[in-house]
Amino acid sequence: MGELFIDEGDSLSEILTQTYEYYEFHLSANSIKKWVKNQKNSGPVGRGIDSFVIANAKSLLSVDFACMQDNDDVFTPLTITPSASTNSISFSLNGTVI
Repeated sequence: MGELFIDEGDSLSEILTQTYEYYEFHLSANSIKKWVKNQKNSGPVGRGIDSFVIANAKSLLSVDFACMQDNDDVFTPLTITPSASTNSISFSLNGTVI
């Protein structure tokens, strides 16, 4: 499980107005799930998530396909970048936010 908090970092106004992004992630059974934890925010604060990295992922380094599913059941392939030197694996959407 992991959590991600994103704000513009300019002032406390995003905290007070609750316009920050806040997500929770779970990795289990070779699946990553993302939940929006701040329902009051109506959209991305910044660029969104360009990519994500799973650390300590030696067992996932041979993965050769990954995709994401949106709320409309549309599947989009992800770019996979494994790193044997750090035992980590990165996933991205080629410049599009995840």
